[in-house]
Amino acid sequence: MAAFAERFGAQRIMPMPQVNASKDVGVFGEAIGVPTVFWFCGGLEPETVLTALTENRIDSLPSNHSPYFAPLVEPTLSTGVQALVVVTLTWLHST
Repeated sequence: MAAFAERFGAQRIMPMPQVNASKDVGVFGEAIGVPTVFWFCGGLEPETVLTALTENRIDSLPSNHSPYFAPLVEPTLSTGVQALVVVTLTWLHST
């Protein structure tokens, strides 16, 4: 989180409520003895997301398995690539 906040600014980092994101992703890391992390890279119109959060209806937003999921290409793509680079460099520098 600190590395993301440093790169993107704390105002762009938003803690998410717990959700059932995957039933099996943790099994993969556990099987080979490495930590696993799952994070969301927002891609919807910010106003839509903020309204849903304010109205406590985060579950109403379309997710990546929904036929209504249509993320904005930019800045979603460039932010996702930057996030992968940040996390990779952070991990490599900590080992």
